[in-house]
Amino acid sequence: MIAEDNSTNREVALGMLRKLGLHAEAVADGAEAISALESIPYDLVLMDMRMPVMDGIEAARRVRNPGSAVLDHGIPIIALTANAMQIDRDSCLAAA
Repeated sequence: MIAEDNSTNREVALGMLRKLGLHAEAVADGAEAISALESIPYDLVLMDMRMPVMDGIEAARRVRNPGSAVLDHGIPIIALTANAMQIDRDSCLAAA
């Protein structure tokens, strides 16, 4: 699954995955990602850090929370971001 609020970035990511022979679905924010993860057993999440409604950091925290209703609390989450600062990297690692 791809969680990305920018429609152009979503389409680029989906196209890249299709070229690799992979199937992916996309959602527009972290809340939609959590909702999808509660009902669909995805293999991997590509998650934008900065999204409206719920950002990727908060969504990752909820995925990892054993009390949440997501199906797989250990699903791999890969951060997607244009932010290249060490603090952004640290935030992603702390959430996942």
